[in-house]
Amino acid sequence: MFHKPTQNENKFLSSFGGKQKTITKDEFLSSLKELKNKASAGLGLGSCLSPTLFSIFFSDVVKKLPDNINKALFADDILIY
Repeated sequence: MFHKPTQNENKFLSSFGGKQKTITKDEFLSSLKELKNKASAGLGLGSCLSPTLFSIFFSDVVKKLPDNINKALFADDILIY
């Protein structure tokens, strides 16, 4: 069940500068399906390949950093200090 915003809630939302629009459940679900169909590349969230691909990609980036910059890589994290 969806909540229809009150006049005060609409005022609050409009203070963020964008145009707000109330949509139906079917419109929301339809927009999710569109987004899902557009995602044709990449890895799923939590993929076991993510850390490996990150390391391969960033190893080249790290090599190009000057020697006087400290850096550390672990799994899918990078620290530059």
